[in-house]
Amino acid sequence: ITRDQILRKLIAQIILVNDERIPDEIHLNRIYFGDFSDAEVFREENDIDILVVSERSQFVLIIENKIYHRESPHQLKKYLKSVESTYRDANFSILPVYLTIGGDDPIGSDRYCRLSHKQILEVVSLTLRLNQDRMPNQIRNFIQYYLDNVTLEIQ
Repeated sequence: ITRDQILRKLIAQIILVNDERIPDEIHLNRIYFGDFSDAEVFREENDIDILVVSERSQFVLIIENKIYHRESPHQLKKYLKSVESTYRDANFSILPVYLTIGGDDPIGSDRYCRLSHKQILEVVSLTLRLNQDRMPNQIRNFIQYYLDNVTLEIQ
């Protein structure tokens, strides 16, 4: 199992759930056949919870994670503007995601796709089931630990 596989499955899930909000330049074919093996994950980069950047695929994923709070006014627009100023001129596709327990719509921007923690758990769980025989025990146990703990938190 690779970061590339998990990332492609996660992005595909986001696209399927949010078809009406997906920018025109982002298509499932581009995701399935893209190369995300160079993806870098940044936490709290310019206050953005999770920022994933793939130079090879010219793709940026913004994830704003809200557990028990809503976004503050203009927060999402500020994050998107910051990422666009850095990557849009380089022809990167940008996919902003608003992650909540229930997959709520964001209040501050209609450009953000919605995603729930349950949907992430489904992607990770399926990936684990399909690849557990090829995974080292330490990685398999860590992923299972993550699944168990997040499941407890969102119930």
